[in-house]
Amino acid sequence: MARKRKPELIDTSGLRDYSLNHVRYEAWMFFSVADLFTLPFDAGSQELAFVLRNVVIEGIGNHARNLIDFFYPRDTVKDNDVIAADYFPRGVLPSTFPSINDAQTLECARRRADKELAHLTTARMSGAPPEKQWPTQDIAAELLGLLQEFVMTAEHIHPDLKAYIETRVAEQKDRSTSMPCRAERLYACIARVAEQ
Repeated sequence: MARKRKPELIDTSGLRDYSLNHVRYEAWMFFSVADLFTLPFDAGSQELAFVLRNVVIEGIGNHARNLIDFFYPRDTVKDNDVIAADYFPRGVLPSTFPSINDAQTLECARRRADKELAHLTTARMSGAPPEKQWPTQDIAAELLGLLQEFVMTAEHIHPDLKAYIETRVAEQKDRSTSMPCRAERLYACIARVAEQ
């Protein structure tokens, strides 16, 4: 999907800076809230625990959707939108990237974020049916795979983004020790803020 680009996004330093300031931020936020989702929400009151859990779910949906749109843009891409293909010659993702048709978990997550989080629609689910649960670990695994492929093959990637993704991949292999510690630290910070 090659298209005309705004000059500030064409040059090498613009893309490199964008990968650090925005792509890394979206990845960091998604994985941070996904880690938090694994913990029980004990905030001193049921209401606060419910609010915190919903904030985390909304963060998962929002940041997942931003990353999914980065890799799999819709037909309405604007000239100032930055997408993964911008980091490749001719503005096309390499054939090593799976198509959105092969990433059904991500397509479903994007659709749910659109219908259940971003807009007031009749597609929102009421109550707590099993299908309302977000497959956070599946979404995280697919996004991590895409991000890993991206930082290994794309041009003009900031080294800090690459290092962050490599660290996440290594931690994914040793989830039993690294993820709970980080999630517990994040949760402790949120609990301190909530107490103020």
